[in-house]
Amino acid sequence: MKKITILVTLSLFGLVILSGCATNSTGQGTSRNGIITLISTAIGGAAGAAVDKRNRWRGAAIGATAGALVGSTLEKLQEKAVIDAASSNRIITYKDDQGNIVQAIPNDWNQFTKCRKVTRRTYVRGNTRSPEDETIVEVCEGQRITKTY
Repeated sequence: MKKITILVTLSLFGLVILSGCATNSTGQGTSRNGIITLISTAIGGAAGAAVDKRNRWRGAAIGATAGALVGSTLEKLQEKAVIDAASSNRIITYKDDQGNIVQAIPNDWNQFTKCRKVTRRTYVRGNTRSPEDETIVEVCEGQRITKTY
Protein backbone atom coordinates (compact mmCIF):
# COMPACT_ATOMS: atom_id res chain seq x y z
CA MET A 1 0.00 0.00 0.00
CA LYS A 2 2.87 2.36 0.78
CA LYS A 3 4.38 1.84 -2.68
CA ILE A 4 1.09 2.76 -4.36
CA THR A 5 0.74 5.88 -2.22
CA ILE A 6 4.30 6.95 -3.01
CA LEU A 7 3.76 6.32 -6.74
CA VAL A 8 0.51 8.33 -6.78
CA THR A 9 2.12 11.20 -4.85
CA LEU A 10 5.11 11.38 -7.18
CA SER A 11 2.84 11.19 -10.23
CA LEU A 12 0.65 14.06 -9.00
CA PHE A 13 3.70 16.16 -8.20
CA GLY A 14 5.15 15.47 -11.66
CA LEU A 15 1.90 16.50 -13.33
CA VAL A 16 1.81 19.76 -11.39
CA ILE A 17 5.38 20.56 -12.43
CA LEU A 18 4.59 19.79 -16.08
CA SER A 19 1.49 22.00 -15.96
CA GLY A 20 3.77 24.94 -15.20
CA CYS A 21 5.38 24.47 -18.62
CA ALA A 22 2.10 24.84 -20.48
CA THR A 23 1.25 27.89 -22.56
CA ASN A 24 -1.61 30.18 -21.76
CA SER A 25 -4.53 30.94 -24.09
CA THR A 26 -2.63 33.82 -25.69
CA GLY A 27 -0.18 31.23 -27.01
CA GLN A 28 2.74 32.57 -25.02
CA GLY A 29 4.56 30.41 -22.49
CA THR A 30 5.04 32.63 -19.47
CA SER A 31 7.82 32.03 -16.98
CA ARG A 32 5.58 32.96 -14.04
CA ASN A 33 2.75 30.70 -15.15
CA GLY A 34 2.62 27.76 -12.77
CA ILE A 35 4.60 29.28 -9.93
CA ILE A 36 1.48 29.98 -7.86
CA THR A 37 0.30 26.42 -8.43
CA LEU A 38 3.69 24.99 -7.54
CA ILE A 39 3.95 27.01 -4.32
CA SER A 40 0.36 26.14 -3.35
CA THR A 41 1.08 22.46 -4.00
CA ALA A 42 4.20 22.51 -1.81
CA ILE A 43 2.45 24.32 1.03
CA GLY A 44 -0.58 22.04 0.81
CA GLY A 45 1.62 18.94 0.80
CA ALA A 46 3.58 20.09 3.83
CA ALA A 47 0.41 21.01 5.72
CA GLY A 48 -1.24 17.71 4.80
CA ALA A 49 1.78 15.72 5.99
CA ALA A 50 1.78 17.63 9.27
CA VAL A 51 -1.93 17.07 9.90
CA ASP A 52 -2.18 13.36 9.05
CA LYS A 53 -0.17 11.70 11.84
CA ARG A 54 -0.99 8.10 10.85
CA ASN A 55 -0.01 8.25 7.19
CA ARG A 56 2.05 11.29 6.24
CA TRP A 57 2.24 10.29 2.55
CA ARG A 58 -1.55 10.20 2.29
CA GLY A 59 -1.79 13.59 4.02
CA ALA A 60 0.83 15.04 1.71
CA ALA A 61 -0.96 13.74 -1.38
CA ILE A 62 -4.33 15.13 -0.30
CA GLY A 63 -2.84 18.46 0.79
CA ALA A 64 -0.82 18.82 -2.42
CA THR A 65 -3.89 18.13 -4.55
CA ALA A 66 -5.96 20.69 -2.67
CA GLY A 67 -3.15 23.25 -2.91
CA ALA A 68 -2.78 22.69 -6.64
CA LEU A 69 -6.50 23.25 -7.19
CA VAL A 70 -6.49 26.52 -5.25
CA GLY A 71 -3.34 27.78 -7.02
CA SER A 72 -4.51 26.92 -10.51
CA THR A 73 -7.87 28.62 -9.89
CA LEU A 74 -6.10 31.89 -9.03
CA GLU A 75 -3.87 31.62 -12.12
CA LYS A 76 -6.85 31.05 -14.43
CA LEU A 77 -8.61 34.05 -12.86
CA GLN A 78 -5.54 36.23 -13.50
CA GLU A 79 -5.30 35.10 -17.12
CA LYS A 80 -9.01 35.70 -17.78
CA ALA A 81 -8.87 39.20 -16.28
CA VAL A 82 -5.88 40.21 -18.43
CA ILE A 83 -7.42 38.90 -21.66
CA ASP A 84 -10.80 40.51 -20.94
CA ALA A 85 -9.20 43.87 -20.09
CA ALA A 86 -7.08 43.84 -23.25
CA SER A 87 -10.00 42.98 -25.50
CA SER A 88 -12.57 45.35 -23.94
CA ASN A 89 -10.15 48.23 -23.14
CA ARG A 90 -11.67 48.76 -19.69
CA ILE A 91 -10.74 47.93 -16.11
CA ILE A 92 -11.74 44.38 -15.15
CA THR A 93 -12.02 43.16 -11.55
CA TYR A 94 -12.70 39.54 -10.59
CA LYS A 95 -13.08 37.99 -7.15
CA ASP A 96 -12.92 34.26 -6.35
CA ASP A 97 -14.45 32.20 -3.53
CA GLN A 98 -11.37 32.51 -1.30
CA GLY A 99 -11.58 36.33 -1.31
CA ASN A 100 -8.71 36.86 -3.76
CA ILE A 101 -9.20 39.87 -6.03
CA VAL A 102 -7.62 40.25 -9.47
CA GLN A 103 -7.73 43.64 -11.18
CA ALA A 104 -6.56 44.20 -14.76
CA ILE A 105 -6.03 47.74 -16.05
CA PRO A 106 -5.44 48.20 -19.80
CA ASN A 107 -2.60 50.53 -20.77
CA ASP A 108 -1.41 51.86 -24.10
CA TRP A 109 -1.91 50.14 -27.47
CA ASN A 110 1.00 49.80 -29.87
CA GLN A 111 -0.37 49.86 -33.42
CA PHE A 112 2.90 48.61 -34.96
CA THR A 113 3.27 45.48 -32.84
CA LYS A 114 -0.50 45.11 -32.28
CA CYS A 115 0.11 44.63 -28.55
CA ARG A 116 -1.56 46.10 -25.48
CA LYS A 117 0.08 46.28 -22.09
CA VAL A 118 -2.15 45.42 -19.13
CA THR A 119 -1.31 46.04 -15.48
CA ARG A 120 -2.45 43.06 -13.38
CA ARG A 121 -2.86 43.48 -9.63
CA THR A 122 -3.59 40.56 -7.34
CA TYR A 123 -4.93 41.13 -3.83
CA VAL A 124 -4.79 38.04 -1.64
CA ARG A 125 -7.72 37.33 0.70
CA GLY A 126 -9.37 40.70 0.16
CA ASN A 127 -6.40 42.81 1.34
CA THR A 128 -7.07 45.87 -0.84
CA ARG A 129 -4.51 48.19 0.80
CA SER A 130 -1.56 47.00 -1.25
CA PRO A 131 -1.43 44.41 -4.01
CA GLU A 132 0.37 41.14 -3.30
CA ASP A 133 1.53 41.06 -6.91
CA GLU A 134 1.59 43.80 -9.55
CA THR A 135 2.76 42.79 -13.01
CA ILE A 136 2.61 44.34 -16.47
CA VAL A 137 1.54 41.75 -19.04
CA GLU A 138 1.65 42.24 -22.81
CA VAL A 139 -1.20 40.79 -24.88
CA CYS A 140 -0.62 40.70 -28.64
CA GLU A 141 -2.75 39.97 -31.67
CA GLY A 142 -1.17 37.93 -34.40
CA GLN A 143 -1.83 36.22 -37.68
CA ARG A 144 -0.78 32.64 -38.13
CA ILE A 145 0.60 31.97 -41.58
CA THR A 146 2.75 28.90 -40.89
CA LYS A 147 3.17 26.56 -37.95
CA THR A 148 5.26 29.20 -36.21
CA TYR A 149 4.34 32.78 -35.43
